[in-house]
Amino acid sequence: MRTNDAMRRLLGDVDVRELGIDDVPGGLRSVLERGWTATGDGAYLLRGFLDGYVGDLDAFQDVVALETAVNGRAVTDFDLPLKDRHRRRPLLRRAFAFALSGLAAAEDQGLRGMRAHVSLSRAATEERPLTAHVTFCGVHPGLPPYLADPETAQGAVAELSVADLPRQRAEVRRSPETVSLLASDGCGRGEELQLTLSDHGPPFRVEVTRESGARTTYEGNTYGICLAKLQLDMEDEGLQLCCQGARPDTMSSSLLHASGGRHLYLVDPVAKKITDELVDIFDPAPYEAVATYAEQRKAFFDFTGMTDSGWQMPR
Repeated sequence: MRTNDAMRRLLGDVDVRELGIDDVPGGLRSVLERGWTATGDGAYLLRGFLDGYVGDLDAFQDVVALETAVNGRAVTDFDLPLKDRHRRRPLLRRAFAFALSGLAAAEDQGLRGMRAHVSLSRAATEERPLTAHVTFCGVHPGLPPYLADPETAQGAVAELSVADLPRQRAEVRRSPETVSLLASDGCGRGEELQLTLSDHGPPFRVEVTRESGARTTYEGNTYGICLAKLQLDMEDEGLQLCCQGARPDTMSSSLLHASGGRHLYLVDPVAKKITDELVDIFDPAPYEAVATYAEQRKAFFDFTGMTDSGWQMPR
């Protein structure tokens, strides 16, 4: 966590490592429960805030400005006493709990590189009580960060990342994630595959355990590449993966690739439009909704109008 001296003085006896979702005020907690979404230009936004945003999303100079505007909110404090000695600690606990819980929710959705920013200042009222503000944004290559140097910032500020999540949560994240995928021929023959996913990368690794007990590990710069290699091996056996990552109406982006390739956008091939809906590539999908690797490539080039160079996935 990066802070300036003003924030360090305010934090005092507040231990942010013990905070969790139960410390987040109800209204902000309901926003977190709706999760994150991504725009076509690569901005990560809290869906609960985006749906209620009344400004022009195209008016911002870059995605960092868009993210910090849409994702920023004052922390609920109307029920707190005005005097600092009774207000400081609960206000800080609420602000940092919201910041950490938002980062945790982003991590759970596979959105990497997110930052939370907490600031405290005095309200412009006669009593001048402490107020808190929290916002979230990503780290975008080529764009200046939202907070370059906390020590030069006005007021009390802090920047948090996934590394600041409580230790017990970090230990849980280090446990390998396992998912089950069905591979089917659509005519009654199928096999349930057990996948164990690496918790970091690149390179990312997916270990696949077959019903026979045989194991194969697939490696790639994204989870999507690992899945594509598995997909091709299953096709050699006449089976198709029944998962979201095998759908022909999905598309990635450079930002999703940089975040590990765990999610894809759904597209509308008729309207030639990329939607804001994200899907997890390992989530199940019906056999009727999936396609072969070659069919997915054709759908991509049909959608984009680009020319297929004939590149082949290394096996």
